[in-house]
Amino acid sequence: MKTGIRQLVAAQEKAQSGRLLAASVCAMIVSAAAVVLLGVSAWFLTSSAIAGLAGSVVAMTFNYMVPSAMIRFLAILRTGGRYGERVIGHDAALHALAKLRPQLFDSITRADPAISLGLSSGETSTRLLQDVDAIQNRFVRLSAPWGAGAALLAGIVLCAFASSVTAIAVAAIGGVYILVAITVAKIATDKAGRDTRVAAGRFKHELTTLMAAAPELRAYGMTQQAGEQILGTASLYETAQRRLAVGSSWQGLCQTLAMAAAVVAVFVTTANQSAPLMALALLGSIGVLDAAGTLIGTLSHKGSIDAAMERLEPLVSQPESNISEPLQSRI
Repeated sequence: MKTGIRQLVAAQEKAQSGRLLAASVCAMIVSAAAVVLLGVSAWFLTSSAIAGLAGSVVAMTFNYMVPSAMIRFLAILRTGGRYGERVIGHDAALHALAKLRPQLFDSITRADPAISLGLSSGETSTRLLQDVDAIQNRFVRLSAPWGAGAALLAGIVLCAFASSVTAIAVAAIGGVYILVAITVAKIATDKAGRDTRVAAGRFKHELTTLMAAAPELRAYGMTQQAGEQILGTASLYETAQRRLAVGSSWQGLCQTLAMAAAVVAVFVTTANQSAPLMALALLGSIGVLDAAGTLIGTLSHKGSIDAAMERLEPLVSQPESNISEPLQSRI
């Protein structure tokens, strides 16, 4: 039976399931608290302004204490949740990589000579460092969908205070935005992310190979040709990065258009509501789409992560019995 990189990663996800669950819960708390904080702050500031304009009697009777306490509580909750998400998520990723890196290095030593000896030092370092770091990003970003879902739910509840029609409109805009952004990510960033990963490995391979032959290149007067060869490989990497940046900008455009649509929908559906409720729904809907943007940003790295796992696959496609056997026992 063969064991591949995806099976190894899945095994580490299972081993770190407790930490990943805690990070997801923290992400949900952060997203929900951020959206509610925006909405309550907008409602509180608008209500305070109206109370102040209404005169001293109304201003004296307006309850400032409860909303301000809620804002402070939500701000602390958001900050604490963000800290917990980052610390726990990275802790899970680092624990997983502490297991994966030795397995990958062990796999290289046991791989077919045509594979292991065919890897230059630059290509090997790229796979063991940058490609594995991409897997680390995968662990860290596993909490993003839960955070986006919590933000969407919190925003819908906030908008429902203004109008049920507003809540439905914001939910529809958020759903369409996520679907469109996922499609754009597949079209505009998946291939660019893969090309970036492959170009990085090729660039390091070329660089280390030519650096090892530097004395011979100087002796035969071929340093200029070597420099042009490196620049050509670097230009491929730069082009892939530029395409990835363009794809990310298309995702940003989708988010901007979704926010504009949400603002228009809130203004139209809350025209008969009070100004504080309109402000509540307005910033609540913007908070929803901002949190959803985090999920879309995660999807923009999917191509790079998939390419990294595909590049690592030949190194770990070994019989399962050999992988589980400690390296020391075979020496």
